[in-house]
Amino acid sequence: SSTVLAMALAQMSGAARTYYYIPRRSTEGYGLHCEGIRMAAQSGIQTVIVTDCGSRDRSEVALAKESGMDVLIFDHHLVDGELAEADALVNPQIDGDGEARTLCATGVLWCWAAQSGLFPKESLLELVQLAGLATIADCMPLEFLNRELIRQGLDSMRRRPFGGLGRLISALRLEGASLDE
Repeated sequence: SSTVLAMALAQMSGAARTYYYIPRRSTEGYGLHCEGIRMAAQSGIQTVIVTDCGSRDRSEVALAKESGMDVLIFDHHLVDGELAEADALVNPQIDGDGEARTLCATGVLWCWAAQSGLFPKESLLELVQLAGLATIADCMPLEFLNRELIRQGLDSMRRRPFGGLGRLISALRLEGASLDE
């Protein structure tokens, strides 16, 4: 969900082309990888948006910066030790309030986008379904902010599912009005 949201936001920001890379946890582990950064640099990627990891990936972020890429990190994991020196690092575990610390990575990215003022409100209301879905899937605590993301996300999904969610709902033979957690 965070990858789809990041790509949608990049496209809304005017990115001519967007690509994604999700490492296989079984063979590549978790977090950023130097090999992935090298592949991105060789492909001419100018901006790397990292979701759900990256706060502590100092050497990988440094490699991306040395390769001339901008690095934006949206993470929700606890951080101990030194932080990666990214162009932007949004992680409520670093300086967020108690409510923000309950967000999943997709929720962090969506809330940042909503507060940034960079994106049309109508588009964000459609994309909130990704944050709602991810909040449920990541089994996040149902504090006020997460409840609201889920409520708004399900309402939006019932009206007009975003992208592949519509195809998934159809393939599962679900009716939009009956969608729930």
